[in-house]
Amino acid sequence: MLKDYYKILEVSSNSTKEEIKLAYRKLSFKWHPDKNPGQDTTAIMQELNEAFLILNDLEARKRYDIQYYRYYHSENNGKTEIKSKVAHNESQHRSNNDFGKNEDSVKSESNYDFHIDDEILLKWMENAKNQSVINIKEMLGEFSESIKIGALTFLKTLGMAVIVVIVSLIFLKSLINIFI
Repeated sequence: MLKDYYKILEVSSNSTKEEIKLAYRKLSFKWHPDKNPGQDTTAIMQELNEAFLILNDLEARKRYDIQYYRYYHSENNGKTEIKSKVAHNESQHRSNNDFGKNEDSVKSESNYDFHIDDEILLKWMENAKNQSVINIKEMLGEFSESIKIGALTFLKTLGMAVIVVIVSLIFLKSLINIFI
């Protein structure tokens, strides 16, 4: 299966490296777990990361573009365009259980006949997929750790504030007792 990395990043196939980088940053910010509480955006973030890893590398992008052109631009190929998870999530507003399941736009695996004939690209795509999983796990781990640190800092500050209030009240009570 050839993923449409350009569609995933919402850029055109003639986008510059800088445009791809900006699109990746924008979409990563949009789908970051911090911006989507209560929604699991792991799959979306992994897909964005995978697309960026391929399209941001000059040699990988050249190899990808050859396959991309063969699949998406060959005349009368009869294939329907594959929708990315990102575009699908925004356009269909489906639950995570239905994520990526749109029979009108996604070819089923059984009648999918496109073959990527570049073994190096296949390895790079697999590496990008694996690296994106690692990157997102690390990001989620860092995010979780920052939440813990934030909560501990808040509790420490709250504890100090309570101590200051108690000490102030004791001091005020002793002042009142002195003058009364």
